[in-house]
Amino acid sequence: MIVGAQKGGTVPLRRYLPAHPRVIGPQAAREVHFFTQDLLYRQGMTWYSQFFPLPHRLRGGKQTFECTTSYMYYPKAPQRIHRHMPHVKLIVLLREPIGRAFSAWNMFRHFHAAPDQIVPVWPRQFDPSVFEAHMSFISRDPFPDFATAVTEELGGNAGDGEIDLPGLVGRGYYHEQLARIFSIFKRDQVLVLESSQLQSRTREILDQVVDFLGLPRFEWPDHVLVPHNTREYINTIDSKTRSMLTEVFRPHNERLFELLGVDLGWNRTP
Repeated sequence: MIVGAQKGGTVPLRRYLPAHPRVIGPQAAREVHFFTQDLLYRQGMTWYSQFFPLPHRLRGGKQTFECTTSYMYYPKAPQRIHRHMPHVKLIVLLREPIGRAFSAWNMFRHFHAAPDQIVPVWPRQFDPSVFEAHMSFISRDPFPDFATAVTEELGGNAGDGEIDLPGLVGRGYYHEQLARIFSIFKRDQVLVLESSQLQSRTREILDQVVDFLGLPRFEWPDHVLVPHNTREYINTIDSKTRSMLTEVFRPHNERLFELLGVDLGWNRTP
């Protein structure tokens, strides 16, 4: 199960994995959100199972997976996942949090300009309060610039480990989210990857993933590993906002590096 982070490179990984002969992709075209949204969770595991291949297709050691990036961010999701699938393996992709926040803001700005792409789908995925929280941000007119959006979120931040939607800043507090996952799942059930490495060392990282899943190594074809979501943004982050966010994320990053036992280099001066 790929559980996050949002805008962390999960879409490419979701597309790469089914190229492996022992991996069958999920039936769902989008993220399912089953373990985060109460309305969906109450539908039960039989409802959830419709998004996966039938059991006979998984014979011969084949595996399938799901990718919903909110599972890492929503506090209730890891416990729910463990309740039903205590032995599942989790994959986490972490992206430098300022870049992640800016990418998410660009996504919401795109939805602001093209609401017809989300309105038909989102009400079926989210509880009403969650849908309304996202739409209240997306439908703002004029749409806030990045500096305004993150400053406003910080001014009303719910605090570490709590949901703040749309979570431009909050989703980048990775330490709190991973600590929660590690308190429920064994460490050897969780693979944490750095997003830029998937982009720059794609084959090596995919080999690491299949090793983690207990699958045989595979010669990944070139045509499968084409880049995804690599468009350039028109806007940039101004230096004042970047400096401010660097200081906001610094303590969270330090705790994350200590938890993982590795310095990802995010706190270095740009």
